[in-house]
Amino acid sequence: MYRVVLVDDEPWALSGLEELIDWNKSGFAIVAKFTDPEVALEEIIRIKPDVIFTDIRMPKMSGVQLTAYLKENNIDSEIVFISAYRDFEAARKALEYGACQYILKPFDENEVENTIRLLDEKFKKRNGPVSVNPNEPYLISAKIEQLFKTAARYPFCCLALCDHPSDISFDQYAITSTPLLIKGEPAAFLLSAQARDQIYALTSSVKPDPLNGIGFSRLYSDFTTFPAMLNDAKCSLNFGFTFSSNPLAAEIQLFICRSVSMNLTLADLVSEFYLSETYLSAMFKKNTDRTITNFIQDIKTFYAARLLLNTTLELKDIALQLGYTDYSYFGKLFKRRFGISPSLYREKIRKGSYTASPSSSDVSRGCFGTISSTDV
Repeated sequence: MYRVVLVDDEPWALSGLEELIDWNKSGFAIVAKFTDPEVALEEIIRIKPDVIFTDIRMPKMSGVQLTAYLKENNIDSEIVFISAYRDFEAARKALEYGACQYILKPFDENEVENTIRLLDEKFKKRNGPVSVNPNEPYLISAKIEQLFKTAARYPFCCLALCDHPSDISFDQYAITSTPLLIKGEPAAFLLSAQARDQIYALTSSVKPDPLNGIGFSRLYSDFTTFPAMLNDAKCSLNFGFTFSSNPLAAEIQLFICRSVSMNLTLADLVSEFYLSETYLSAMFKKNTDRTITNFIQDIKTFYAARLLLNTTLELKDIALQLGYTDYSYFGKLFKRRFGISPSLYREKIRKGSYTASPSSSDVSRGCFGTISSTDV
C-alpha cells in the first residue's frame, strides 16, 4: 500500500476527498489528515508518506511553502496540489516544485481516480527492481544507496531471499517490501517493519522446503550492512532455518552454518563462544526449540537436499562436503528426514514425483530425533 497524507484547512474537503473513491482498492491508504499545515509539516517529516495531497491556499502556510520546506528536509513524497480556483500561476508553481498533478475543488471522481492511476504508474517505474552485484559490495551506486535509504522506512529491517517469490506475501504481516535484483539469486526483498514481532511472525510461519526455499537475514536497523544481511539470508535459504530472536543463539546458528563441512562438537562451540557446556546447550535449546545436535543434522540434510536439486555432484561428494566420511551414516540421516534415500530423492525430484513424508513435516517443526545415541 502506498501511504497518503491529506492537508487542507477545510475539514469538509478532507472528508470529501477521503470518501470520494475506494483508496485501498487502488493500492493507496490514507494514513493521516491535517487542517493545520504547520502540524502537517512536522508529522510528514516523521511519517515520510509516499503521496501528499495539499491545498495550495491555506492560512499560516501555503501548499507551495509546505512543499518547499519538505524538499529542504529531503522528503521526496509525490505532491498533488488542490485548489478551488483555476489559478494558472499556482499550477505553474506546482510544476516548478515537482507536483505530479493539480486537481480542482469541488472534486471530480474521475479526475481523482486518474491522478491515482498516474501516481501508481509513476511509483512502478520509480520502484522497479534495482540490481546489485554481491561480488562488488563496495561498488554501491547512488541509486542503490537511495533504495536502501527509502526501503528502511521502519526501524526493523531484514533481507529476504526466495526461490519462488509469487508464493509469499508480506502485506498480511504489515511489512513493507521493496524488490531488489541480486546477481545469482532468484528473488530478493528488502523488508521493513515497525515492530520486530511483525518480522518474526512472518519468519516463524515459513516451513523449510528445499524445493521452495525462503531465507531471512537477522534484524538490522537499516540496510547499510547489506553484505552481512546477504550472507545471513543465504545461510537461512540454503540451510533451511530462521534465525533466533536471541542474538547469541543466532550467532551460534551462523557459526555452525559457516562450519558445515566440519564435524563440530560441543567443545568446539564452547571454545569459540567462551561459555560453559551446560549454559550453551540450555540457552540454544530454549531459543531455537532444537538441540545443537538436532540443528546441525537439520541444516546438513536440508543443504544436501538443495545440492541434490541444484547440482550434479555425486552423492559421496555431497556427503564429504558436509563433513560425513561415513556415507552410510549420512544416508540414514537423510532418509530419516525425507523418508527416502538421497539417490531416490534426486530421481523423484527430477521426475516431479516427490511428495514430502510425515517425517519431513516433523523436521520442519524441529521435532525429529537424532540417529546418534548422545544428544548435545
